[in-house]
Amino acid sequence: MNQDWESLATGVYRCRLEFLDVTVGLVLGDDGALLIDSGTTFEEARSIEADVRRFDQRGVRHRVLTHDHFDHILCSAVFAEAAVHAMPAVAETMC
Repeated sequence: MNQDWESLATGVYRCRLEFLDVTVGLVLGDDGALLIDSGTTFEEARSIEADVRRFDQRGVRHRVLTHDHFDHILCSAVFAEAAVHAMPAVAETMC
């Protein structure tokens, strides 16, 4: 694993990313993985992606972007094939 994932419940994890101390969440479900926020740097996001594939080979299928701060959404493009769930303000920031 690239990140230090803490198990919160069965199939539910979080990790705190080194740069800017951002917390990212992960929920493993029947339809694949749901990622909560995406990290600040492409290096972080790629390491998260690799870790998620160790949990579930299908990778990130859904991503929730909690708010429009750059340190939570900047590297969302690494997970471009995953469905996005976010508030309208997040979508406006990303456009």
